[in-house]
Amino acid sequence: MVFENVRRVFLGHAFSARAQTERIVTPLPPGFLPHDACKPYLLRDARARGQRFTFLERDNLLGLTWHYGPLRFARFLTDTEPLWDFPLPRPHFFFWQRITRTDIPAGWTPSQVALHQSRIGVSAIPAQGNPLAHISSHAQRHVAAWKKQRWVIEPITTHEYWDVAFRSTLSRSHQKAFNTLLVEKIAGHGERVGIVGARPADRTQYEAAFAYLDIPELATSTHHVSCTTALGKEANAGTGLMAWWLERLQRIGYRYADFGLFYTPGEPYSWQGFSRFKAQFCTHFHDFPEMLQKKRG
Repeated sequence: MVFENVRRVFLGHAFSARAQTERIVTPLPPGFLPHDACKPYLLRDARARGQRFTFLERDNLLGLTWHYGPLRFARFLTDTEPLWDFPLPRPHFFFWQRITRTDIPAGWTPSQVALHQSRIGVSAIPAQGNPLAHISSHAQRHVAAWKKQRWVIEPITTHEYWDVAFRSTLSRSHQKAFNTLLVEKIAGHGERVGIVGARPADRTQYEAAFAYLDIPELATSTHHVSCTTALGKEANAGTGLMAWWLERLQRIGYRYADFGLFYTPGEPYSWQGFSRFKAQFCTHFHDFPEMLQKKRG
């Protein structure tokens, strides 16, 4: 347990990769690019994470490098094998998250630490027509019930988001972690982060909240953090916020809603319930090949 906690401090939201089952690589939506492979996004994200993180670029290869004390790491999301001629201090641990490539070039080994990239879910947004036509029948019923109620969805402040979070059904550890992530993303991405809340029309207090991150270079918006109180859950406010998001993306001409990470065997069990909820709105799922690692001594 102590070793795992240390790894989490060093490597972010990491988990043991040993227990993971063999990955099944499935096609991504045509034209979709994971945001961690987008240069403008990485530049903004490195800025958000502070001085320990640095953006890397050489020969169209993009990544981030960071350190924690004497330990130094670099991570790449690409199907192109990372090169070794980056001007980086040694020793340096390289982590290579392939997108679709499944071979293992010489010198690389499967990583025993997976850096928070496993299965993702994406919704391809149609340019015309009903943007909710693809969602599950269960979600369709909840959307219909939601729209019959007198609730309002509107922009809110971070403080209003935190008020919902601390009254929500999230665990205390998740409340703290999600709030930290939200502050970090706003620091790097600014107005590209949007926060909306849902409340009964006759009340001023919000009962559900959702933060998304727009990436205009990719015509993609990512699900960042969300929370709901018991009252919001009873009213299907979480479903209402997801429906609002998909409808908004069609209005502004975006092509994809990225719902982020999903549970797979060997990962934290706490992901399962929310993964099932998000899956109702996705058109595509993609399992990334296992992470590879290499030490530059």
